[in-house]
Amino acid sequence: MGQDPATFFPTRENRRRLQPPSAEGAIGEIDRAIAGGHPFRSRYEIIRPGGGRRLIENVGEPQRDALGEVVAYLGTVRDVTEEVAHERELERERRRLERAQAISQTGDIEVDLTSGVATASPEFRRLFDLDDDALVDMETLQSRVHPDDRTRMMLFWTDPRAAVRESANDVIYRVITRTGDVRHLRGRAQMRVSADGHEYISAFAQDITQQVRADEHLRLSEQRLREAEAIAHVGHWEWFVRTGVLNWSDEVFAIAGVDHRIAPTYRGFLDLIHPEDRERVTASVQAALDDDEPYEIVHRMVRPGGEVRTVLERGELSRNPDGSPYRMLGVVQDITDAVAATEQLRLSEARLRAAEEIAGVGNWEWDTRTGEIEWSDEMYRIYGRDRDYSPHSDTYLELVHPEDRRHVADEALAVLRGEHLVDHRHRIVHPDGTVRVVRRNARVVERDERGRAVLLVGTAQDITEAVSAEERIRDRESRLNLAVEVAHLGHWEWNLQDDTLTWSDENYRIHGVEPGTPLPPGGEFGQFIHPEGREEAQEAMRATLRGERDYDVTHRLLCPDGVERTFHTVARVVERDERGRAVRVLGTVQDVTEQAEHQRELERLTALLAHADQMARLAPYEWDPKARSFWWSEQLYEVVGYAREDLPATVESLTRLIHPDDHDRAWETWSAGSRARAGWDMEYRIVRGDGAVLVVRDLSAWMPAERGDGGFFRGAIQDITHLAELRQQAEEAASEVISIIDASLLPIIVIDEHGTVQRANGATERVFGWDVEELVGLDVGVLAAGLTQQQHSGYLAHYLETGGASTPEGLVVGRTREVRGRRRDGSEFPAQLTVAEAELGTGRRQFVGIVMDLTEQKTTEEHLRQMQKSEALGTLVAGVAHDFNNLLTAIRGGIDMAQEFPDQSRWLEIATQASDRAAEVVRQLLRFSRRDEPQQIELDPAEMIREATTLSRETLDRRIWFTSHADEDLPPILGDPGQMQQVLLNLIVNARDAVL
Repeated sequence: MGQDPATFFPTRENRRRLQPPSAEGAIGEIDRAIAGGHPFRSRYEIIRPGGGRRLIENVGEPQRDALGEVVAYLGTVRDVTEEVAHERELERERRRLERAQAISQTGDIEVDLTSGVATASPEFRRLFDLDDDALVDMETLQSRVHPDDRTRMMLFWTDPRAAVRESANDVIYRVITRTGDVRHLRGRAQMRVSADGHEYISAFAQDITQQVRADEHLRLSEQRLREAEAIAHVGHWEWFVRTGVLNWSDEVFAIAGVDHRIAPTYRGFLDLIHPEDRERVTASVQAALDDDEPYEIVHRMVRPGGEVRTVLERGELSRNPDGSPYRMLGVVQDITDAVAATEQLRLSEARLRAAEEIAGVGNWEWDTRTGEIEWSDEMYRIYGRDRDYSPHSDTYLELVHPEDRRHVADEALAVLRGEHLVDHRHRIVHPDGTVRVVRRNARVVERDERGRAVLLVGTAQDITEAVSAEERIRDRESRLNLAVEVAHLGHWEWNLQDDTLTWSDENYRIHGVEPGTPLPPGGEFGQFIHPEGREEAQEAMRATLRGERDYDVTHRLLCPDGVERTFHTVARVVERDERGRAVRVLGTVQDVTEQAEHQRELERLTALLAHADQMARLAPYEWDPKARSFWWSEQLYEVVGYAREDLPATVESLTRLIHPDDHDRAWETWSAGSRARAGWDMEYRIVRGDGAVLVVRDLSAWMPAERGDGGFFRGAIQDITHLAELRQQAEEAASEVISIIDASLLPIIVIDEHGTVQRANGATERVFGWDVEELVGLDVGVLAAGLTQQQHSGYLAHYLETGGASTPEGLVVGRTREVRGRRRDGSEFPAQLTVAEAELGTGRRQFVGIVMDLTEQKTTEEHLRQMQKSEALGTLVAGVAHDFNNLLTAIRGGIDMAQEFPDQSRWLEIATQASDRAAEVVRQLLRFSRRDEPQQIELDPAEMIREATTLSRETLDRRIWFTSHADEDLPPILGDPGQMQQVLLNLIVNARDAVL
């Protein structure tokens, strides 16, 4: 009390002089306890003579005489100022640790190996999907681990000491939540021994699901790059000029025919070049190194087995700051065979999600310093808004139904004052005019040094359908309450002197017992209460009998009719004997079975909603340029890697942390935003206290003062290092793929879902005659002959809608076929087209077409057919020459005999027949040798065979017996007569050669 025992007498009046007004409530409780003869324990402040305030704890116990009358109080007073301050500091530290673990998604658990007791942090329970009050043991944790990971985790369950000693102390495993979600965790553990010899295992678990997914996306991108190279037969290489290190992709090894285990070198590369091309290649390389000439060359390559391949190489040189050659990056394509290539490209998009959708509940966070509200995806769905909508405290009431806006504004003020917003409901209006009902919960999670709320978190749930159901429930409850009010509640009386119970008729009814049925003694009635609540009910009754409080208990009871019901019973002692013992107890009973089930359902939903509390990974700060004050949050110190006492919160300290390469750009953006009082949104690198380099996003806004032209900047810094790395890797992968496409000698064209050209390489310009810039944006139908743009658009729309064949020739996507191409000048050419489909990360679809000009190939094929025809014609002419001489002899002989015997006409008939046969042979030879354009007409196969047979009999060696058989009912065919005769005569000549 700060008083001198020799001069201060502790009377009630003197004691009150030491007590400030804030202690009146506690003193009043003590006085009431003394008046009622009850013990008390209370804490309140006192003011010492020097003005200092102390917090004391006053505990008093009544002293009674033989008759039970209070004759005195014996008490103790204890100074608990430092103890309470320490408890409050520990509680603040605990809350900060829990917030830090939630932000980093890292939980911890400690297991006492002696007692088996485990203590887990809230974040650890969330990671393993454990309820807050659930028992944590090895069996429960093991059940959450993915079945495929349990074997290698088995040592932790069977012998945790050995696991900590023998493991690498860094294990990655998966857990499965009760909703079926799979999380990837990284775990670490260590042993410690307390002073009393107890062994503990301290373990940490961090959620790395997003990192694992990003790694998988990167692996798939690299795999797709390798597959694209293999399909297009294009490989890429990298040559570090100064060191001579040469790196080849797998496809380069395949093109060169070199074993992957052999490290490539520049000297080895030159040895693979054909001797006649080696000088040109070295000269082209030297020109690129000396004069920055483009490196592009076609040369031959000799594989180790002697096979010669022709390749196209292209490369780009990069130089050091001093101008010396640094690295050459290039591609090589095997162009020996004209082959089709299919390339699939899928762009990946990495996004971080700040909240989790649980049972249709949206999460939100409100920074009162900026007014910005961050919504989860579910919040946008609940409020019917697109992702481009930016929620803000200044405009939120516009979303609320006009009749509820005042109510919502009052709720917000109450939360800012420190009240928790629990199960508050109001209506919202969607952009299309639809009215929905939402239920909101909110609380303040951070205050500034003045106690003002700066950060609030909460949840919202669309309960429109549930409200109508609740209204029906309330209507039913209203009718029930009305019936209870008319008929009264069941009431009872317990006479403790003879231990008898007396029930009203309503009490009999609600217990399922006929009125007048004998009742058990009052002291034995507790045995009918459900075992789970029996001890609690009996202890409450004992407290009531002692006079400590009224009896107010809800419990379950197995009624005599066999039905288990839930009752709410209220009772009090209405009569006591001269010794203060209870004599008579009166009470009421109400059947609350339905309400209890409803309450249990509400408690279950509340527990589910607790898991929706997600925090954004932000490090806030405030800067007042005029007052030159800078406030850093603890999260900001964690990001920069310094303790508060090691680094003052100043503008100079923050600018010194910025990476030298980003300093000027960041300072210019900061200065411009400060002068304009517009804030900033920028990214830059910082160097942490431990030397690590992080990429951060710095976002701030100007907060004007309520009066005058002053104000301050309120902002936050977020660590986006991992996101920046993913973004850079995606850009590099996309750049490499584009380089490979541009290096291809075959035209490669990319179109969108509407058939519009999005991209084309240089080979497209060479083959089709269109400038690439001019072609982009046009319909790809301009490159197709015999096909209108409307037809192509119709085919493409049909495929996108059905996935089936969209052209008369069948499915186009995923196969190679011959088509007719059209150049810009209108000329047409034969081509081979391969089409592949790619789906982008945004859900849009693109199509990649690879075209090969077949003009030269078709010319070669026609020339080959004419050579085959000439060869067959030569064979026929050799036979016809001999037969023609015989026919001429027959003609000459017939004429001579006709002159000698003019009266015998048969000699002229013989000469005429021989002449007709000679003419027919000549006509057939002319038809066969004529170089007409191929035509498709209807032919009779039997007639074609007969003509070939007739010609062959006249020309083949007479030693050969020749016969043919053709069914008269053969169906007609489409074909070219000359080519069909060539085919049949080739078969006959082959048959002749086989028998001679």
